[in-house]
Amino acid sequence: MRVLSHTHPDGYSLIQFRVAPRRYERVSNLSMCMEYKAKDKLVVDYTGAKLWIYPPGEQPREVEVFVAILGCSLLTYVEGAMRVNVGEDFITACENEFCYYGGVPRAIVSDNLRSVVTKASRYEVILNTELTKFSSFAPRPAKQV
Repeated sequence: MRVLSHTHPDGYSLIQFRVAPRRYERVSNLSMCMEYKAKDKLVVDYTGAKLWIYPPGEQPREVEVFVAILGCSLLTYVEGAMRVNVGEDFITACENEFCYYGGVPRAIVSDNLRSVVTKASRYEVILNTELTKFSSFAPRPAKQV
């Protein structure tokens, strides 16, 4: 640190060099803008938080929350699922969302859900065979970076 201050007296010290970017992050509203084409991609995922439903005359129970968002319009579909059978619940939720949207997108992007991805590795992803039966779209797991 002394060498830097002697050669560059107006420069940052090591502490200032580390603190300045963090200070900038706090005061800036950083975000990433993603552009989608219409009818191109549908992003699906289950939220981490579960919700409780209270059916009349029945015991309250927890449900998983399925969310689907069209990339271009940000039209959102949300459904509660019991998650009895992971693959079947996902396919049923997808069918319901297709009815809600009135069509099928070119691709469905998921975040390596167990319902979509049977086996994931760095080089190859094996998809659920039930999803490959739908011929009008291609399920695409999100890429690992």
